[in-house]
Amino acid sequence: MIKAVLFDIDGVLLDSEESNREFLRRVIGRFGYKAPTREEYRKAFHLNLRDTIRVLTGEQDEKKIEQMWSYGAVLPDYPDDLLRIPEGLSETIKQLKEKYKLGIATNRLKIGVEEFFNFSGLKKYFDTIVFSEDYSRPKPDPECLFLALLRLKVKPEEAVYVGDAETDMLAAEKAGINFILYSQTSLLGSKIWTDDFKKIPKIILSIGRRRR
Repeated sequence: MIKAVLFDIDGVLLDSEESNREFLRRVIGRFGYKAPTREEYRKAFHLNLRDTIRVLTGEQDEKKIEQMWSYGAVLPDYPDDLLRIPEGLSETIKQLKEKYKLGIATNRLKIGVEEFFNFSGLKKYFDTIVFSEDYSRPKPDPECLFLALLRLKVKPEEAVYVGDAETDMLAAEKAGINFILYSQTSLLGSKIWTDDFKKIPKIILSIGRRRR
């Protein structure tokens, strides 16, 4: 029986590719590094802020990386106008909340999650939120998922994680959590995939039936 649904934010609850890429351009550009191309950003989008800065700049000096991270961690001049949400997001989250505990497990910093809630107005529907500051080993390590399960008091087999990247899928597999890939394209190895957010409740129901 499924009792909880966990979500990633970027690429799932929020289409933030353009806003995050512009934000990173501003952060690393302030320190003299060139703006990332769309392809360069997509190779690093699943990482936490510190590792994303490291990859996009190629910088190995940890003091310089820390300077950029400290500047970016307060979200200066974040381009909210570029944010988008999936069609049917609010209605789907409200529908799921009627049957399941809801949680978020994300690489976003707490301030970035609050930015999402300010934009979407959905904070009251989530029972727990695991920020980047809450754990030390980012996905594909399952640490953030185990922490969310602990807080929600549910077993791995009683939960579903909705993510958009291979790191999300691998983390769910390692944690023993059911996984739904929400993406415009499928991933090799992904068993359950949709590109329509509104279909997620029915997919979760089908997972629950198979678990009986």
